[in-house]
Amino acid sequence: MKKFIAIYYAPREKLDEWMNASKAEQEAGMDGWKTWGDTHKKAIVDMGAPLGRNKRVMGSGVTDMRNEACGYTIVEADTHAAAAKIFADNPHVKEKTAWVDVLEIMPMENM
Repeated sequence: MKKFIAIYYAPREKLDEWMNASKAEQEAGMDGWKTWGDTHKKAIVDMGAPLGRNKRVMGSGVTDMRNEACGYTIVEADTHAAAAKIFADNPHVKEKTAWVDVLEIMPMENM
């Protein structure tokens, strides 16, 4: 089995909206995540977590940045297509402006 990391993204405005949601709205949103996690638990290696603000490190220094990345999950699947299919029913993509990038985690021996 290969490992894949899914990075969740949403426009900054949507991230602000989610951060300002009421406790009841946050709990209702988590119900969908629990259902999705239970459905795909055999493939999930690390359910992941939300991501906070980031710092960009470059040769010229460190800068506070704000991007659209907002979380991650690591899964196992036989193929890249199979890994992507796991996220077709993910609650995150039900938001029309949100998306998930699924990237293969390459074994070091392939480098």
